Amino acid sequence: MSASQAKYPYKEAVLADRKGDISKPWYVNYYVWSEIEGKLVRKRSKLSHPSKKERYDHAKKFIAVINKALANGLITDEIEEPTEELTSKTSIKDAMAIFLRMKKATASENTYKGYKKDLKVFEEWAEKAGFISKPIKIIGTKEVFAFSDFLDAYTRSDEGNSKVGFSKKTFSNFISTLRTMWTVFTTREILKDNPFLKVVKRKGRSGQHIPYSPSQVRKFKEVCLDELGDKQLWLFVNFIYYCFLRPAEEAQNLQIKHILKKTIVIPGEIAKNNLTEHVRIPKGLQKLIEEYKLRSFPGHFYIFTLSGEPGIKPVGNKYMYMHNKKVLDHAEFTDQDYDLYGWKHTGNIALYLATKDIKLVQAQNRHKDISTTDKYLRDLGLFLDEDALDLFPEAGSNFG
Repeated sequence: MSASQAKYPYKEAVLADRKGDISKPWYVNYYVWSEIEGKLVRKRSKLSHPSKKERYDHAKKFIAVINKALANGLITDEIEEPTEELTSKTSIKDAMAIFLRMKKATASENTYKGYKKDLKVFEEWAEKAGFISKPIKIIGTKEVFAFSDFLDAYTRSDEGNSKVGFSKKTFSNFISTLRTMWTVFTTREILKDNPFLKVVKRKGRSGQHIPYSPSQVRKFKEVCLDELGDKQLWLFVNFIYYCFLRPAEEAQNLQIKHILKKTIVIPGEIAKNNLTEHVRIPKGLQKLIEEYKLRSFPGHFYIFTLSGEPGIKPVGNKYMYMHNKKVLDHAEFTDQDYDLYGWKHTGNIALYLATKDIKLVQAQNRHKDISTTDKYLRDLGLFLDEDALDLFPEAGSNFG
């Protein structure tokens, strides 16, 4: 569902409380306009909290939020605009717009934003080079390396300072985006070749997210809960720690319905690999899920919201980052660049050191190849064969 500036008919949300009988599920019912069906369709949200008070409290909050959204033009089953035909004669400017529309429908929000950001720089180059209105078939090896040179000479502002060029990782991101865009053209047989494959990506530094030590985790918890009272942040970092989630793309977009009995479902639309997969719920996370009574909320509610408890709209990308930073500042963790992603590394280290089971770590990370897990753990400073290496006989000793 989405909100539109246009005003559509609707029926406000009302509570069906079964005359106060909590042995039965209660529902909040409302009617929202469907563009596809051209009529109002009923939506319902289930309430199964253990007490009347909890049900009435949550119903009151939910009804207020949904009625405001309905009044602002909330609709469902939105009709998509038709996409223009893509040919080799399509201009670079139009081809970028079509590519972005395609990716908005299939890629995660953060991946889409990355494409958009990279193509903005490519558009800047194309305009300066006089190519922006020319057909995409004009881009060949010469033009691709001209764009590469443009990136190396690009003057940008970084925290008030003027810098030339981009980091190796950022440069490679630009090339990856353009390779992806041109792959769309070649797989659809609009163009024969992908000239961006000729530009070698540059290897950047890995492991830039710093894991937290056990003593730092204890200090973080103390500051987060006892000093700042930020219960939602503590729950958020634990989801990352136990489930090895990417903070902005995955953790903040989880909904109550994704919490099953023994696993968490990571839907394909928010996952990095676009695959829907499960990760197991460890005992520590299960305890928090029960403590926060997460399963008592409606399934379509997002777990992390601005109100501090599950609701219909998730937090923005910077919200948890800023809350995490506030705790880090109070805890005086300023000697290194700690961030939210560090909780994923911390969980990986803890699980491997506790079990030495690389297959378990692989499964919880949703890695398809064990070599990916091996490399990841080595980048974190964990040597998978450290115990076996202690058995290495001294030079000159008998074998066996």
